[in-house]
Amino acid sequence: SQGYSITINQADNALADFDAPEVPVMQEVALTFSLTVTDIRGLSHTDTVEITVMGEGLPDNPFEISSVLELQKVGTGVDGWVLEGNYLQTSDIDLSAAGEWLPIGTEQAPFTGVYDGGGYTINGLTVNQPGQCNLGFIGYGKEVLIQNLQLSNVSVRGFCNVGGLGGYLFESAEIRDVEVSGDVASSEKDSNNIGGVIGGFVGNGLSIMSSSLDGNVKGENYVGGVVGNIHAGPAFIVDSYSTGSVGWNGEDRARFIGGFVGGIGWPDMNAGYVLIEDSYSDSIVSVISAWEVGGYAGAIYANNLEIIHAHSSGDIQIDGGADNTGGFVGAIFPGLIRIDNSYSESSIFVNDYINTMGGFAGRIWASSDVHQPPEGNLEITSCYVNADVISAYGVESGEAVPTY
Repeated sequence: SQGYSITINQADNALADFDAPEVPVMQEVALTFSLTVTDIRGLSHTDTVEITVMGEGLPDNPFEISSVLELQKVGTGVDGWVLEGNYLQTSDIDLSAAGEWLPIGTEQAPFTGVYDGGGYTINGLTVNQPGQCNLGFIGYGKEVLIQNLQLSNVSVRGFCNVGGLGGYLFESAEIRDVEVSGDVASSEKDSNNIGGVIGGFVGNGLSIMSSSLDGNVKGENYVGGVVGNIHAGPAFIVDSYSTGSVGWNGEDRARFIGGFVGGIGWPDMNAGYVLIEDSYSDSIVSVISAWEVGGYAGAIYANNLEIIHAHSSGDIQIDGGADNTGGFVGAIFPGLIRIDNSYSESSIFVNDYINTMGGFAGRIWASSDVHQPPEGNLEITSCYVNADVISAYGVESGEAVPTY
């Protein structure tokens, strides 16, 4: 706290100007003013006024971004623009001629701040780092809030944890009103956690609200239109969607490929509560050969999951052989799982052998007998299929395909 004294010896209603001291970024300073006014009659009156002056980068006074150079400064520490800062974009920004984007935040130094796009667009973001992980507009984030942003014509390529908006987020993350369009991909063997919006997440709370992908996502394992892999919850995804395509065109067998989300949970891990509601996928799913492929989700490992009012409508094309393929979800592993008021309009076309395929779910595993549905811990209610399941060995009408 700093104190200042101002004395005015002028007529009543006079004005006094005072230049407050410069406040460092990411800090706030309390200022105390003692104001004494003496009028022409010689009468004086003193008041004490306290105000707080915010430095840039705090929630009430964010760093403002209106140019490529300012955007490139986010999180670098230059001019105090630190990783934990609050940022507000104030105009559209075109990166198409700016060269390759350096993702904000790394595993060693994650982004922990707030980025508010202000309803504006970042166009032409490009990342091309084969063999590398944690790539996107945000590379690695912890306890972040990203909102009101459009990322158009992105091209993000890497090996693992690759997303149009965020490569890898942990601890907690809140994504609101974010739209991504473009391509997010890996063409490398064993690539994993590739998502149109978020590549991978693990931690104490993921929230994705009113966000979407309109584009193409490619990778070998844990690949989804919106999220590649939700390792652990709690997680909440509401009013979000994907459209375009999701798949893998390599010769190696892909695994956990879904139009909306590649995988939910992790084998032998308590994934925490996951809720996905009022969300859909219109993404076409295309692979050469794969395990766990679904029009909506590749595989569900979550111990406590609800999917409500969801649907898939993009067809599934498998040029080779496949195991555990479903119009809505490829495979459901044991857990407390409820899927309600959801449906699939995703037809399945397989040009080679198929092992465990269904119009809604390809396979539902039980803890005791993989050939029987689990008892008492799975609810699939008010769900239906309106699509065909077609393989080299025959055709089944969509409505006749059993749930499992």
